[in-house]
Amino acid sequence: MKALKEKLVNALEEMEASDPDIEASAVIRKDGLVLASAIKHGDEGLIAAMGAAIYNIGARAVKELTLGNIQRIMVSGKAGTIVIMGVDDKHLLAAVARPDTNMGLIITELTTTKEKLLKLF
Repeated sequence: MKALKEKLVNALEEMEASDPDIEASAVIRKDGLVLASAIKHGDEGLIAAMGAAIYNIGARAVKELTLGNIQRIMVSGKAGTIVIMGVDDKHLLAAVARPDTNMGLIITELTTTKEKLLKLF
């Protein structure tokens, strides 16, 4: 399990190195537990719990409104945006981005990292 965690952290660190607008990231379970993170400041447990809750509510809304499968959730505030993307049926990828960043590039980095994570699971 430790080797997997190290590989997950490496994938997160590579993503953050590729886009300096990503301030923090984590791989979390859909029940809100952290599997790995590259969070330098802030509470990784809070980010994981809130990220999972937001994603699960969004997934339910998309399903109830018959809008297909959820792609991602983005919540923006004055100080930044959190983007949460499903990796598989059990895991999520969450990233916190700086305000006024190019969200297209952030989503591209998340998608690339998601593919890496799928190979690890």
